[in-house]
Amino acid sequence: AHAPVRPRRPTFPRTGSQAKAREAYRLSSYYRKLASLCTGAVCVCVCVRVCARADPTTRCSVRCCRRSLWHALLAAMAPPSQQLPLKEANSFRQIVRLYEQKQYKKAIKQADSILKKFPEHGETLAMKGLVLGCMHADEKEKAYDFVRKGLRHNMRSHVCWHVFGLLYRQDGQFEEASKSFKNALRIDKENFQIMRDLSMLQVQMRDLEGFVETRRSMLVLNATRKASWVGFAIASALNGDYQQAIKAIESYERVGNSSAEAGNDEAYKLSEQALFKVYLRMKMGDLEAALKDLEENKSVIVDVESFMEYKAKIFLQLNRVDDAEKMYRELLERNSECYSYHEGLLRCLGVSSCDVQNVNGASDDLQDRLVAVYQELAEKYPRSLAVQRIPLNWSKGNSFESRVYEYAVSFIARGIPSFFADMKPLYANEEKARILDKVFWNILESVQKDGRLPAQCNATGAHGDVHEQGVMWIKAYLAQHCAIRGEYKKSVELIDEAISHTPTCIDLYLFKAQILENGGDVNGAAALTERARKMDLQDRYLNTVSAKMLMRADKTSTVEADHPGSEEVMRLFTKEGTYNNLYDMQCMWYEIETGKSFVRQKKFGRAIKKFVGVQQHFDDFYNDQFDFHS
Repeated sequence: AHAPVRPRRPTFPRTGSQAKAREAYRLSSYYRKLASLCTGAVCVCVCVRVCARADPTTRCSVRCCRRSLWHALLAAMAPPSQQLPLKEANSFRQIVRLYEQKQYKKAIKQADSILKKFPEHGETLAMKGLVLGCMHADEKEKAYDFVRKGLRHNMRSHVCWHVFGLLYRQDGQFEEASKSFKNALRIDKENFQIMRDLSMLQVQMRDLEGFVETRRSMLVLNATRKASWVGFAIASALNGDYQQAIKAIESYERVGNSSAEAGNDEAYKLSEQALFKVYLRMKMGDLEAALKDLEENKSVIVDVESFMEYKAKIFLQLNRVDDAEKMYRELLERNSECYSYHEGLLRCLGVSSCDVQNVNGASDDLQDRLVAVYQELAEKYPRSLAVQRIPLNWSKGNSFESRVYEYAVSFIARGIPSFFADMKPLYANEEKARILDKVFWNILESVQKDGRLPAQCNATGAHGDVHEQGVMWIKAYLAQHCAIRGEYKKSVELIDEAISHTPTCIDLYLFKAQILENGGDVNGAAALTERARKMDLQDRYLNTVSAKMLMRADKTSTVEADHPGSEEVMRLFTKEGTYNNLYDMQCMWYEIETGKSFVRQKKFGRAIKKFVGVQQHFDDFYNDQFDFHS
């Protein structure tokens, strides 16, 4: 094997064409010449052994011989200066460990000790550049110079290309990083870590076809890991190949451990795996198979609520309305406040709209059926607000009026400030808005006259009595009611009466500020929110509302000590008391409102700074997605 190999003219077999034999001889001579260039007895033996295995008359064997020999030559023909002695090789491994542990100074020290003896060692130069890029963000050019220098000295090192890709990835240059990782994989085709890094880049860039191929290679390389099968299934699903994703999951189920008795964590994973397969079949439109999978894996699925939701959806899509209605009723027993369950039930009852908040166009027969069903649900779940609120969306005329009376009792009695926000969507219908106007003025008149709710509320005993605080909340509701109907003068009168009744109620000042803002008095609204803030200096929400209103009044900076600007108010709840802290917290509503205020004040430079900050936050969101792909 150590002796130079001299090509000998072979004796061709009599069978076969002379052209094929000559081609085989030419390729055999080519291999022997390459073998003579190799350094080291082992590589020469490899070359001779590969050539000996090739059949000179078979073209495919010759091609296999050429590929195998080429990979052996790449490893064997590395420059002698790139092969480190044992001591320095151990030091290089230590550099990699220190980099992973983020001990960058020690890593630089180790790299310098190697470069003193081997200043042209490409992989050490590349690692030093990578560590420098992590240590100092302002020394990126220096880091790139080190990595490029390392590549010039050892272009055939997959480590150098991998490091180059990692450096590009740090800067968010995902396209260049992907190219570097692919170059590394051309040299070391079975490097699992490089494949993993490349797959994360591909899904980040939404290169889904490349992502599927990389995950397929990772699966072939390590088929015993569950993560490899799951990763390939998810990649196929993202690429729209649901059939391939299902095959991957089923293949793993046949070879993997499908027992749910291994522990709670493993049981939950198997449950999610089964539900994921059902989801894929539903995306394919194979609903019968999805339903079959659900039934077969009923004992494996530990998330009972998800099992019931999937089953109800499949029944509904299969037009098995009775089964779907039964399943949605069972779900409502578990959670009667979930609007998506009510939505499914309404679709089972024949409502075409998918939005519970906008059930329009119901016929009289359908409306009678809906009334009967929700009357039954109200008796079964008397404390459920959703069961009482949803019928208001489709009720009309007298039915709507009677339901509003009954629904308003608990809100008025308990003094819930969010009552108007709950009723606000109903004002889109002019007929319902007129009925609401009639109902609440009637309630106020009855309470002021007798101290009790009107008979239409069906409130018996103590529930019909309204204390003085209840009067205040009725006026607060009517103030907002008048404001949404454009009656601002009457609205202000009502809210002032409520404030004079209970001047310590902070919510009333916020209601009035909103009314004034809608009426165009932004300065008055800012003064009221600031007054509310000073009533409770420990409330972060009040601080936020006051700052936002000050910005809309263009009072961004402090003019007087008693009248702080929005910037001063915002600093009260920041850790360092500076704008930089708000930027680090990605407080975008503040930056947007401040930017708009600066535009109105014609301070365009400062406005641009705020808006650029918002854009940078979204760039950070995009880059931060990368951390979730692993």
